[in-house]
Amino acid sequence: MANKAFLYDRSAGEAAVVSFNKAGRVSQDTTNKGWRKTWDVILSGRFTGRSSLLLYDRKAGEAAIVAFDKQGKLNLDYTNEGWRKSWDTLVAGDFRGNNRTEALLYDRKAGEAAIVGFNKSGKLNVDHTNKGWRKSWETIVSGRFIGNDKHQALLYDRKNGEAAIVGFDKDGKVNLDRTNKGWRKSWDIIVVGEFLGNGKDQVLLYDRKAGEGAIVGFDKSGKLNLDQTNSGWRKTWNMIVAGDFSGGSKSEVLLYDRKAGEADIVAFNKQGKVNLDTTNSGWRKSWERMVVGDFANGGKHEVLLYDPNAGEADIVSFDDTGRVEIDTTNSGWRKSWTIILAI
Repeated sequence: MANKAFLYDRSAGEAAVVSFNKAGRVSQDTTNKGWRKTWDVILSGRFTGRSSLLLYDRKAGEAAIVAFDKQGKLNLDYTNEGWRKSWDTLVAGDFRGNNRTEALLYDRKAGEAAIVGFNKSGKLNVDHTNKGWRKSWETIVSGRFIGNDKHQALLYDRKNGEAAIVGFDKDGKVNLDRTNKGWRKSWDIIVVGEFLGNGKDQVLLYDRKAGEGAIVGFDKSGKLNLDQTNSGWRKTWNMIVAGDFSGGSKSEVLLYDRKAGEADIVAFNKQGKVNLDTTNSGWRKSWERMVVGDFANGGKHEVLLYDPNAGEADIVSFDDTGRVEIDTTNSGWRKSWTIILAI
């Protein structure tokens, strides 16, 4: 599990790696200066076979792979040049099943998607472009949807009400493409997690207007084989994240209602029906970012909450009933962190 936080300040051209102790207090904070201010997208993964980041500069047509030592200091920085400047969406996943991370790059205008991978030095060593993709995919997420120990991509086309499960071979070429039709066109948020505890991932789909949240799963061919709609959800959830918050080896979701100052922990049974819904009240209404990771090194997930206006970040953990058990505020954070990731 990722147990450190990476923070990027675009305006300052700086990036920090932050660690926490078991109580959720910052135990190490290492700032790396001299970063370019033009990174548009940053992904976290195991691109080099160890924890590392992919940084994409659209205007320059460049992508760097960077990694850090135990003290959080930069010890790998390799820039790959000649990238096209029209990648709209970048998604990380173990798409080739080699226990390291590749990136899926989607160019909407061209109708193309590439799988790119890197060697241990961060140099590009896999680059396969898949052509003929539709130009209307709005959301792309990755997960182990079919249970074969590698990631696939789920692509959602809101306009057409369709979602495809797409998989790739060891060279990055598409070898699975299953379109599921008849999806509603009003899903606002899509979150991936192992919600059923069955060794593969499902998606949580949230329809704000309808006040509904569905758990959807797929068979080994990418065909929809589970679709459980949970009604009566409030229509005011601003952010939803997934994680193993209870330490029970499956995912729950944390739903945050900024206006109400409340956050729910929701879990599901093996049919995808809600079987736990615990409301935690009294949350501040100014959290702007939520990042999930094993920040306290306790073998389960916590959430890092960042309030840029206050310059504060909390580490919050939950017990197996979904109640907050630790809530530690770290003050004195700069107010200009642009991107925060778990690494």
